[in-house]
Amino acid sequence: MGDLAGNPPRKQADLAKVRGLSATWAGNDIGARMMQALAEATPLSIDELPPRDDRKPGLGKEGSLVADLLKLLLKIRSRDIDVASKLLARSDELEALAAGVRTGLPMLQGWRYDQFGRDAVDLVEGRLAFAVKGGRLKMTRAEDEA
Repeated sequence: MGDLAGNPPRKQADLAKVRGLSATWAGNDIGARMMQALAEATPLSIDELPPRDDRKPGLGKEGSLVADLLKLLLKIRSRDIDVASKLLARSDELEALAAGVRTGLPMLQGWRYDQFGRDAVDLVEGRLAFAVKGGRLKMTRAEDEA
């Protein structure tokens, strides 16, 4: 339904193209009522919107790329130690780390820190890099640019 809310159809026939809706809505009474509801809908006021979750800092373009690199590191580490990646870290933790959070993340505590978190912090702080050796993707310590 997110497709419908984010990009509402202009005419009833377009309902057939909306993912999650039956194509028959393009020509039946349910579709007509849907179009009427969309036409009468108004945006919520600022007061009606739910509060923003401040625990999730915004990533921006660069932060999203860093989060992608962390996901790649997670795949490599979970492969190397033969542990399911979800046991080491969750996506929201990786995004928080990429956005600058360094406290309160389970992956930065205990065995998770030893197996993944330390390398994750080193990656986002420029002390760890990717390399291909013998056809396998590995991590390598980055040399200081002094």
